[in-house]
Amino acid sequence: MVKIKRLALVALGVVTVLGAAEIMLESLGDHLPQRSNWPTVETEVKDLQLKGNDNWDVVFLGSSVTESAVDPQLIDGVRAYNAALPFSTPISNEVWYRTEFSGQPGRTVVLGLPARPYRESIDDDLLKSGIETASKTETSILDSLSLYRFRGFVADWFDLSSRERSTHSELWTQFGHQTVYYERSVTGDAEFPPYGEPRMSADVREAIIGLADVVHRQGGTLVLMIEPTRLGDAAPSSLVDTYLDSVRQLAHEVGARFWDTYSLGWDSSYYVDHSHFDRTGTEAFTELVSDLLAEEVASLHR
Repeated sequence: MVKIKRLALVALGVVTVLGAAEIMLESLGDHLPQRSNWPTVETEVKDLQLKGNDNWDVVFLGSSVTESAVDPQLIDGVRAYNAALPFSTPISNEVWYRTEFSGQPGRTVVLGLPARPYRESIDDDLLKSGIETASKTETSILDSLSLYRFRGFVADWFDLSSRERSTHSELWTQFGHQTVYYERSVTGDAEFPPYGEPRMSADVREAIIGLADVVHRQGGTLVLMIEPTRLGDAAPSSLVDTYLDSVRQLAHEVGARFWDTYSLGWDSSYYVDHSHFDRTGTEAFTELVSDLLAEEVASLHR
């Protein structure tokens, strides 16, 4: 009997401590760093910005080059959003577009592509699987308990706090444009590996075809845009030209437009590194994009 009473007291003590911890975490919940299912800060930020709003005339996809080079607020006459993601490829961009943009018919989707071919396979693109996992995450009955939601947050405090500060920073405009490169100084050219075969992988090609199909079923227009960059001596012009011709041909096959902004030869003073523009470069590039979009609209009404 004494043993049973002792166990009952221990159990009561444990319940009391857990109850007190639950009450404390519940009251402090809004002030504690939150976990996120999204694989990167950018995907989390843009998902929060896009929630419940698919009312865009133009959506930009692509890498950090497009994310930093296109400021939708400077584009005249359209509602535009920059959904480009660092470290993405067309494989993850196709999944990202299907996840976040499904309702607005007749829009223009601009997919930024580097002047070097993507050679990744589906298994190489970790961002794709992260986006798919985040978009399909199911809630658990345990999610209603603060002790469960904040499990391990002390050990992960630094990482969670750092990510939350980034998520709520002003590095992105409300239209998804990344401004981190605005005030940076020039860091020099990147050392690219040899250019290799001027052909994208089969998985990347299929992702572009899949994106074109989604956009066309929405009654929209897909644009394949070669992003500006400085490839240097590692990219023989003959190989680059061959690759750009293959992208132009792919655009024709899938009924997309083709914009080659790489071959325009941008002023080196616009760059802060091998491919990202500063504020002045962003303004110049966005002006070009705005003009190209206006030409697309005009062509549709001829």
